[in-house]
Amino acid sequence: MNNIIENDIVITKEFHQRLSALYKLGGRNRNIYAKVQALLGGIKEEGERAFNQLPITNHGESRIKSCVKHDLGLGFRLVTVRRDKIIWLLYVGDHDDAMAWIKKNSGWTPVKGSDGGIRSVRSNSDFDSHSDGFPIVPGTQKLVNRFENSNYYSKFLELLPPLVAIEIAAFDGNTEESEIKRAAAQISDQKLKVVVVSVLISLLQDNRIEAQDLVDLYLGEAVEQEDWNEEDFIKIKRGDEIISVKQNTSEYEEALNHLAQKGSSLDWLLFMHPEQTKVVEKDFGGAAQLSGVSGSGKTCVAIKRALRLAETNPNSQILLVTLNKSLVGLIKSLLIIAAKSTDIAERILVTSMFELSQNLITNVGKRDSRLFGEVTHQLNEDIDKVFREYYRQWLNNSDSNVLLRVHTILNSNKIDAEAYIREEFDWIRSALSLKNREHYL
Repeated sequence: MNNIIENDIVITKEFHQRLSALYKLGGRNRNIYAKVQALLGGIKEEGERAFNQLPITNHGESRIKSCVKHDLGLGFRLVTVRRDKIIWLLYVGDHDDAMAWIKKNSGWTPVKGSDGGIRSVRSNSDFDSHSDGFPIVPGTQKLVNRFENSNYYSKFLELLPPLVAIEIAAFDGNTEESEIKRAAAQISDQKLKVVVVSVLISLLQDNRIEAQDLVDLYLGEAVEQEDWNEEDFIKIKRGDEIISVKQNTSEYEEALNHLAQKGSSLDWLLFMHPEQTKVVEKDFGGAAQLSGVSGSGKTCVAIKRALRLAETNPNSQILLVTLNKSLVGLIKSLLIIAAKSTDIAERILVTSMFELSQNLITNVGKRDSRLFGEVTHQLNEDIDKVFREYYRQWLNNSDSNVLLRVHTILNSNKIDAEAYIREEFDWIRSALSLKNREHYL
Protein backbone atom coordinates (compact mmCIF):
# COMPACT_ATOMS: atom_id res chain seq x y z
CA MET A 1 0.00 0.00 0.00
CA ASN A 2 1.59 3.24 -1.12
CA ASN A 3 -0.76 6.13 -0.39
CA ILE A 4 1.99 8.48 0.67
CA ILE A 5 3.09 11.31 -1.57
CA GLU A 6 6.67 12.33 -0.85
CA ASN A 7 6.92 15.74 0.75
CA ASP A 8 3.27 16.37 1.39
CA ILE A 9 2.47 20.00 2.23
CA VAL A 10 0.39 20.47 5.40
CA ILE A 11 -1.14 23.70 6.71
CA THR A 12 -2.70 24.52 10.09
CA LYS A 13 -5.89 26.38 10.99
CA GLU A 14 -3.72 29.03 12.67
CA PHE A 15 -1.92 29.54 9.35
CA HIS A 16 -5.25 30.18 7.61
CA GLN A 17 -6.24 32.59 10.36
CA ARG A 18 -3.06 34.54 9.72
CA LEU A 19 -3.91 34.69 6.02
CA SER A 20 -7.35 36.01 6.91
CA ALA A 21 -5.78 38.72 9.09
CA LEU A 22 -3.41 39.77 6.28
CA TYR A 23 -6.30 40.09 3.82
CA LYS A 24 -8.33 42.27 6.19
CA LEU A 25 -5.37 44.56 6.94
CA GLY A 26 -5.14 45.48 3.26
CA GLY A 27 -2.25 47.38 1.64
CA ARG A 28 1.03 45.48 1.44
CA ASN A 29 -0.49 42.79 3.69
CA ARG A 30 -2.91 41.89 0.91
CA ASN A 31 0.01 41.59 -1.51
CA ILE A 32 1.54 38.99 0.81
CA TYR A 33 -1.85 37.27 1.05
CA ALA A 34 -1.97 36.98 -2.76
CA LYS A 35 1.60 35.67 -2.85
CA VAL A 36 0.84 32.91 -0.34
CA GLN A 37 -2.37 31.99 -2.14
CA ALA A 38 -0.36 31.69 -5.35
CA LEU A 39 2.10 29.45 -3.50
CA LEU A 40 -0.72 27.20 -2.28
CA GLY A 41 -2.05 26.96 -5.82
CA GLY A 42 1.43 26.16 -7.11
CA ILE A 43 1.84 23.42 -4.50
CA LYS A 44 -1.23 21.61 -5.84
CA GLU A 45 0.33 21.64 -9.30
CA GLU A 46 4.02 20.98 -8.69
CA GLY A 47 4.43 20.09 -5.03
CA GLU A 48 7.64 21.05 -3.26
CA ARG A 49 9.10 22.71 -6.34
CA ALA A 50 6.66 25.61 -5.81
CA PHE A 51 8.89 26.75 -2.93
CA ASN A 52 11.80 27.39 -5.31
CA GLN A 53 10.42 30.86 -6.07
CA LEU A 54 10.88 31.89 -2.41
CA PRO A 55 14.38 32.61 -1.12
CA ILE A 56 15.40 31.15 2.24
CA THR A 57 16.46 33.70 4.86
CA ASN A 58 20.14 33.79 5.75
CA HIS A 59 19.60 33.11 9.44
CA GLY A 60 18.40 29.65 10.43
CA GLU A 61 16.20 29.00 13.42
CA SER A 62 17.37 26.54 16.06
CA ARG A 63 14.44 26.86 18.47
CA ILE A 64 12.27 24.62 16.29
CA LYS A 65 13.82 21.50 14.78
CA SER A 66 14.07 21.57 10.95
CA CYS A 67 12.59 25.08 10.80
CA VAL A 68 13.05 26.92 7.48
CA LYS A 69 12.08 30.57 7.02
CA HIS A 70 11.27 31.92 3.55
CA ASP A 71 11.52 35.58 2.58
CA LEU A 72 8.21 36.74 1.08
CA GLY A 73 9.47 40.26 0.45
CA LEU A 74 8.30 43.54 2.02
CA GLY A 75 9.78 42.33 5.33
CA PHE A 76 7.47 39.30 5.61
CA ARG A 77 8.44 35.72 6.49
CA LEU A 78 6.91 32.31 5.89
CA VAL A 79 7.73 29.88 8.71
CA THR A 80 7.91 26.22 7.69
CA VAL A 81 9.18 22.98 9.17
CA ARG A 82 10.61 20.33 6.84
CA ARG A 83 10.56 16.83 8.24
CA ASP A 84 10.23 13.33 6.88
CA LYS A 85 7.60 13.30 4.08
CA ILE A 86 5.94 16.56 5.18
CA ILE A 87 6.55 20.29 4.84
CA TRP A 88 4.53 22.10 7.51
CA LEU A 89 3.32 25.65 6.81
CA LEU A 90 3.00 27.16 10.27
CA TYR A 91 3.02 30.93 10.22
CA VAL A 92 3.12 33.99 7.98
CA GLY A 93 3.76 37.54 9.15
CA ASP A 94 6.28 40.36 9.24
CA HIS A 95 9.76 39.67 10.60
CA ASP A 96 9.02 40.68 14.19
CA ASP A 97 5.73 38.75 14.34
CA ALA A 98 7.38 35.65 12.87
CA MET A 99 10.21 35.77 15.41
CA ALA A 100 7.71 36.23 18.26
CA TRP A 101 5.72 33.21 17.02
CA ILE A 102 8.85 31.06 16.86
CA LYS A 103 9.86 32.11 20.37
CA LYS A 104 6.39 31.34 21.69
CA ASN A 105 6.35 27.93 19.98
CA SER A 106 9.91 26.93 20.80
CA GLY A 107 10.27 23.14 20.59
CA TRP A 108 7.25 22.73 18.26
CA THR A 109 7.01 19.02 17.44
CA PRO A 110 4.33 17.04 15.53
CA VAL A 111 3.21 13.92 17.37
CA LYS A 112 0.72 11.08 17.16
CA GLY A 113 -0.96 10.95 20.56
CA SER A 114 -1.75 7.75 22.44
CA ASP A 115 -5.36 8.14 21.20
CA GLY A 116 -4.14 8.14 17.58
CA GLY A 117 -4.75 11.85 17.00
CA ILE A 118 -2.23 13.89 15.00
CA ARG A 119 -1.31 17.05 16.91
CA SER A 120 1.68 19.16 17.92
CA VAL A 121 3.38 19.86 21.23
CA ARG A 122 6.02 22.29 22.40
CA SER A 123 8.69 19.84 23.56
CA ASN A 124 11.41 22.15 24.85
CA SER A 125 14.77 20.63 25.78
CA ASP A 126 16.03 23.77 27.54
CA PHE A 127 15.34 23.82 31.28
CA ASP A 128 16.21 27.51 31.54
CA SER A 129 13.84 28.66 28.80
CA HIS A 130 10.74 30.74 29.59
CA SER A 131 7.14 30.20 28.50
CA ASP A 132 6.55 33.41 26.56
CA GLY A 133 3.39 34.29 24.68
CA PHE A 134 0.73 31.88 25.94
CA PRO A 135 -1.51 33.29 28.66
CA ILE A 136 -1.62 31.74 32.11
CA VAL A 137 -5.02 30.53 33.34
CA PRO A 138 -5.06 31.21 37.10
CA GLY A 139 -7.29 29.47 39.61
CA THR A 140 -7.42 27.41 42.78
CA GLN A 141 -7.76 24.07 41.01
CA LYS A 142 -4.66 21.93 41.42
CA LEU A 143 -2.62 21.74 38.22
CA VAL A 144 -2.53 17.94 38.26
CA ASN A 145 -6.34 17.98 38.31
CA ARG A 146 -6.41 19.89 35.03
CA PHE A 147 -5.53 16.87 32.91
CA GLU A 148 -8.38 16.13 30.49
CA ASN A 149 -8.13 12.45 31.48
CA SER A 150 -8.07 11.97 35.26
CA ASN A 151 -5.85 8.88 34.88
CA TYR A 152 -2.95 11.21 34.14
CA TYR A 153 -3.03 12.45 37.74
CA SER A 154 -1.26 9.32 38.98
CA LYS A 155 0.41 8.58 35.66
CA PHE A 156 2.32 11.85 35.93
CA LEU A 157 3.02 11.93 39.67
CA GLU A 158 4.32 8.34 39.65
CA LEU A 159 7.17 9.50 37.41
CA LEU A 160 8.47 11.75 40.19
CA PRO A 161 10.50 11.20 43.36
CA PRO A 162 8.02 11.01 46.32
CA LEU A 163 8.94 14.32 47.96
CA VAL A 164 8.85 16.17 44.63
CA ALA A 165 5.50 14.56 43.80
CA ILE A 166 4.00 15.78 47.10
CA GLU A 167 5.22 19.32 46.44
CA ILE A 168 4.03 19.39 42.82
CA ALA A 169 0.63 17.89 43.72
CA ALA A 170 -0.05 21.03 45.78
CA PHE A 171 0.59 23.47 42.89
CA ASP A 172 -2.49 25.28 41.60
CA GLY A 173 -3.28 27.78 38.88
CA ASN A 174 -1.75 30.60 40.91
CA THR A 175 1.69 28.96 41.05
CA GLU A 176 4.59 30.93 39.56
CA GLU A 177 6.79 29.41 36.84
CA SER A 178 9.78 29.98 39.11
CA GLU A 179 8.19 27.74 41.78
CA ILE A 180 7.70 25.00 39.19
CA LYS A 181 11.35 25.16 38.14
CA ARG A 182 12.55 25.19 41.72
CA ALA A 183 10.63 22.00 42.46
CA ALA A 184 11.73 20.31 39.21
CA ALA A 185 15.38 21.19 39.89
CA GLN A 186 15.35 18.48 42.58
CA ILE A 187 14.98 15.80 39.87
CA SER A 188 18.33 14.31 38.85
CA ASP A 189 17.18 12.90 35.48
CA GLN A 190 17.69 15.85 33.09
CA LYS A 191 15.17 14.62 30.51
CA LEU A 192 12.46 14.07 33.15
CA LYS A 193 13.25 17.44 34.73
CA VAL A 194 12.55 19.24 31.44
CA VAL A 195 9.40 17.19 30.79
CA VAL A 196 8.01 17.99 34.24
CA VAL A 197 8.47 21.73 33.67
CA SER A 198 6.90 21.51 30.19
CA VAL A 199 3.90 19.52 31.47
CA LEU A 200 3.23 21.83 34.41
CA ILE A 201 3.54 24.97 32.30
CA SER A 202 1.12 23.47 29.76
CA LEU A 203 -1.32 22.81 32.61
CA LEU A 204 -0.74 26.34 33.93
CA GLN A 205 -1.78 27.58 30.48
CA ASP A 206 -4.68 25.07 30.49
CA ASN A 207 -3.26 23.24 27.47
CA ARG A 208 -4.55 19.95 28.84
CA ILE A 209 -4.13 17.72 25.80
CA GLU A 210 -0.60 18.99 25.19
CA ALA A 211 0.27 18.16 28.81
CA GLN A 212 -0.99 14.61 28.32
CA ASP A 213 0.87 14.24 25.04
CA LEU A 214 4.10 15.37 26.73
CA VAL A 215 3.68 12.71 29.43
CA ASP A 216 2.97 10.07 26.77
CA LEU A 217 5.91 11.24 24.69
CA TYR A 218 8.24 10.73 27.65
CA LEU A 219 6.77 7.25 28.26
CA GLY A 220 6.98 6.30 24.60
CA GLU A 221 3.18 6.13 24.24
CA ALA A 222 3.05 9.15 21.90
CA VAL A 223 5.20 9.15 18.79
CA GLU A 224 7.16 11.93 17.09
CA GLN A 225 6.85 12.29 13.33
CA GLU A 226 10.18 10.57 12.64
CA ASP A 227 8.68 7.33 13.96
CA TRP A 228 5.27 7.45 12.27
CA ASN A 229 4.16 4.63 10.00
CA GLU A 230 2.44 5.05 6.63
CA GLU A 231 -1.08 4.98 8.10
CA ASP A 232 -0.16 7.87 10.40
CA PHE A 233 0.79 9.96 7.38
CA ILE A 234 -2.50 9.08 5.69
CA LYS A 235 -4.47 10.31 8.74
CA ILE A 236 -2.96 13.76 8.40
CA LYS A 237 -4.86 14.36 5.14
CA ARG A 238 -8.01 15.08 7.16
CA GLY A 239 -7.85 16.70 10.58
CA ASP A 240 -9.60 19.38 12.61
CA GLU A 241 -6.54 21.60 12.98
CA ILE A 242 -4.46 20.51 9.97
CA ILE A 243 -5.06 19.58 6.36
CA SER A 244 -3.01 18.52 3.35
CA VAL A 245 -2.81 21.15 0.61
CA LYS A 246 -2.48 18.41 -1.97
CA GLN A 247 -5.36 16.27 -0.81
CA ASN A 248 -8.12 18.67 0.24
CA THR A 249 -11.36 18.94 -1.73
CA SER A 250 -12.28 21.95 -3.87
CA GLU A 251 -15.28 22.66 -1.61
CA TYR A 252 -13.05 22.77 1.47
CA GLU A 253 -10.63 25.08 -0.31
CA GLU A 254 -13.46 27.43 -1.32
CA ALA A 255 -14.71 27.56 2.27
CA LEU A 256 -11.23 28.41 3.53
CA ASN A 257 -10.82 31.16 0.94
CA HIS A 258 -14.21 32.61 1.86
CA LEU A 259 -13.24 32.71 5.54
CA ALA A 260 -9.89 34.29 4.76
CA GLN A 261 -11.44 37.07 2.72
CA LYS A 262 -14.78 37.72 4.46
CA GLY A 263 -14.92 35.84 7.75
CA SER A 264 -14.54 37.42 11.15
CA SER A 265 -12.50 36.01 14.02
CA LEU A 266 -15.72 34.49 15.41
CA ASP A 267 -16.50 32.89 12.03
CA TRP A 268 -13.35 30.83 12.45
CA LEU A 269 -14.80 29.26 15.58
CA LEU A 270 -17.69 27.95 13.45
CA PHE A 271 -15.48 26.60 10.68
CA MET A 272 -16.01 22.84 10.33
CA HIS A 273 -14.23 20.00 8.62
CA PRO A 274 -16.48 17.96 6.24
CA GLU A 275 -16.44 15.05 8.72
CA GLN A 276 -17.90 17.34 11.41
CA THR A 277 -20.61 18.49 9.00
CA LYS A 278 -21.76 14.88 8.64
CA VAL A 279 -22.42 14.74 12.40
CA VAL A 280 -24.41 18.00 12.24
CA GLU A 281 -26.63 16.75 9.43
CA LYS A 282 -27.16 13.17 10.62
CA ASP A 283 -30.58 12.21 12.02
CA PHE A 284 -30.50 10.13 15.21
CA GLY A 285 -33.31 7.97 16.57
CA GLY A 286 -32.66 9.00 20.15
CA ALA A 287 -30.02 10.45 22.40
CA ALA A 288 -26.49 10.60 20.94
CA GLN A 289 -23.09 11.29 22.48
CA LEU A 290 -20.30 13.13 20.68
CA SER A 291 -16.89 12.52 22.24
CA GLY A 292 -13.62 14.27 21.53
CA VAL A 293 -10.61 15.91 23.12
CA SER A 294 -10.46 19.63 23.93
CA GLY A 295 -10.22 21.70 20.75
CA SER A 296 -11.74 19.00 18.52
CA GLY A 297 -14.77 21.16 17.67
CA LYS A 298 -17.52 19.64 19.86
CA THR A 299 -18.98 23.06 20.72
CA CYS A 300 -18.94 24.07 17.07
CA VAL A 301 -20.85 20.90 16.13
CA ALA A 302 -23.38 21.52 18.94
CA ILE A 303 -24.02 25.09 17.74
CA LYS A 304 -24.44 24.07 14.10
CA ARG A 305 -26.70 21.18 15.10
CA ALA A 306 -28.89 23.47 17.23
CA LEU A 307 -29.22 25.81 14.25
CA ARG A 308 -30.12 22.93 11.94
CA LEU A 309 -32.83 21.68 14.33
CA ALA A 310 -34.26 25.19 14.64
CA GLU A 311 -34.21 25.71 10.86
CA THR A 312 -35.83 22.40 9.96
CA ASN A 313 -38.48 22.58 12.72
CA PRO A 314 -39.98 26.10 12.52
CA ASN A 315 -42.15 25.69 15.64
CA SER A 316 -39.47 24.11 17.82
CA GLN A 317 -37.69 25.51 20.85
CA ILE A 318 -34.07 24.33 21.19
CA LEU A 319 -32.18 24.17 24.49
CA LEU A 320 -28.36 24.30 24.41
CA VAL A 321 -26.78 23.72 27.84
CA THR A 322 -23.10 24.05 28.69
CA LEU A 323 -21.21 23.25 31.89
CA ASN A 324 -19.03 26.33 31.43
CA LYS A 325 -20.86 29.54 32.34
CA SER A 326 -18.30 31.67 30.50
CA LEU A 327 -19.17 29.89 27.24
CA VAL A 328 -22.79 31.05 27.26
CA GLY A 329 -22.04 34.58 26.01
CA LEU A 330 -19.70 33.34 23.28
CA ILE A 331 -22.21 30.73 22.05
CA LYS A 332 -24.96 33.36 21.90
CA SER A 333 -22.71 35.61 19.79
CA LEU A 334 -21.88 32.73 17.45
CA LEU A 335 -25.57 31.86 17.05
CA ILE A 336 -26.38 35.43 16.04
CA ILE A 337 -23.60 35.33 13.43
CA ALA A 338 -24.51 31.93 12.02
CA ALA A 339 -28.33 32.01 12.16
CA LYS A 340 -30.11 32.69 8.88
CA SER A 341 -32.68 34.84 10.67
CA THR A 342 -33.27 36.50 14.04
CA ASP A 343 -36.24 34.20 14.62
CA ILE A 344 -34.01 31.12 14.45
CA ALA A 345 -31.50 32.50 16.95
CA GLU A 346 -34.29 33.54 19.34
CA ARG A 347 -35.71 30.01 19.41
CA ILE A 348 -32.44 28.62 20.75
CA LEU A 349 -32.09 29.07 24.52
CA VAL A 350 -28.46 28.98 25.66
CA THR A 351 -27.80 28.52 29.35
CA SER A 352 -25.31 26.98 31.74
CA MET A 353 -26.12 23.93 33.84
CA PHE A 354 -25.81 26.18 36.92
CA GLU A 355 -28.35 28.70 35.61
CA LEU A 356 -30.72 25.96 34.47
CA SER A 357 -30.60 24.26 37.86
CA GLN A 358 -30.96 27.59 39.67
CA ASN A 359 -34.08 28.44 37.68
CA LEU A 360 -35.63 25.04 38.28
CA ILE A 361 -34.99 25.22 42.02
CA THR A 362 -36.26 28.78 42.47
CA ASN A 363 -39.19 28.70 40.00
CA VAL A 364 -40.47 25.17 40.41
CA GLY A 365 -39.32 24.53 43.99
CA LYS A 366 -40.35 28.03 45.15
CA ARG A 367 -37.01 28.52 46.93
CA ASP A 368 -35.33 31.81 47.82
CA SER A 369 -32.97 32.66 44.92
CA ARG A 370 -30.52 34.27 47.37
CA LEU A 371 -29.67 30.79 48.66
CA PHE A 372 -28.35 29.81 45.22
CA GLY A 373 -26.69 32.99 44.03
CA GLU A 374 -23.02 33.65 43.37
CA VAL A 375 -22.78 36.94 45.27
CA THR A 376 -23.70 37.91 48.81
CA HIS A 377 -27.12 39.58 48.77
CA GLN A 378 -26.21 42.37 51.20
CA LEU A 379 -22.71 43.46 50.14
CA ASN A 380 -22.84 42.04 46.61
CA GLU A 381 -19.44 40.35 47.02
CA ASP A 382 -18.32 37.38 44.96
CA ILE A 383 -18.81 34.30 47.14
CA ASP A 384 -15.84 32.42 45.68
CA LYS A 385 -13.56 35.35 46.49
CA VAL A 386 -14.93 35.62 50.02
CA PHE A 387 -14.32 31.92 50.61
CA ARG A 388 -10.80 32.12 49.15
CA GLU A 389 -9.93 35.00 51.48
CA TYR A 390 -11.24 32.99 54.44
CA TYR A 391 -9.67 29.65 53.53
CA ARG A 392 -6.23 31.06 52.67
CA GLN A 393 -6.28 33.54 55.55
CA TRP A 394 -5.44 36.49 53.30
CA LEU A 395 -6.90 39.06 55.74
CA ASN A 396 -5.05 37.82 58.84
CA ASN A 397 -8.11 35.87 59.95
CA SER A 398 -7.07 32.40 61.14
CA ASP A 399 -10.57 30.94 61.70
CA SER A 400 -9.97 28.37 58.94
CA ASN A 401 -7.34 26.65 61.10
CA VAL A 402 -10.20 24.54 62.43
CA LEU A 403 -10.28 22.83 59.02
CA LEU A 404 -6.60 21.89 58.98
CA ARG A 405 -7.13 18.22 59.92
CA VAL A 406 -9.87 17.80 57.30
CA HIS A 407 -7.65 19.57 54.77
CA THR A 408 -4.76 17.16 55.48
CA ILE A 409 -6.95 14.04 55.24
CA LEU A 410 -8.52 15.12 51.94
CA ASN A 411 -5.19 15.99 50.33
CA SER A 412 -3.66 12.68 51.45
CA ASN A 413 -6.48 10.94 49.58
CA LYS A 414 -5.74 12.90 46.38
CA ILE A 415 -8.77 15.16 46.82
CA ASP A 416 -8.50 18.91 46.24
CA ALA A 417 -9.29 19.95 49.81
CA GLU A 418 -10.04 23.60 49.12
CA ALA A 419 -12.39 22.85 46.24
CA TYR A 420 -14.11 20.02 48.16
CA ILE A 421 -14.70 22.09 51.31
CA ARG A 422 -15.87 25.05 49.21
CA GLU A 423 -18.48 22.84 47.51
CA GLU A 424 -19.51 21.33 50.86
CA PHE A 425 -19.98 24.80 52.35
CA ASP A 426 -22.07 25.74 49.32
CA TRP A 427 -24.27 22.68 49.84
CA ILE A 428 -24.74 23.49 53.53
CA ARG A 429 -25.52 27.14 52.75
CA SER A 430 -28.14 26.29 50.12
CA ALA A 431 -29.71 23.21 51.75
CA LEU A 432 -29.92 24.10 55.43
CA SER A 433 -31.29 27.19 57.08
CA LEU A 434 -29.36 28.72 59.98
CA LYS A 435 -31.61 27.14 62.62
CA ASN A 436 -31.17 23.70 61.04
CA ARG A 437 -27.40 23.76 60.55
CA GLU A 438 -26.82 21.55 63.62
CA HIS A 439 -28.58 18.70 61.78
CA TYR A 440 -25.75 18.67 59.21
CA LEU A 441 -23.30 16.92 61.58
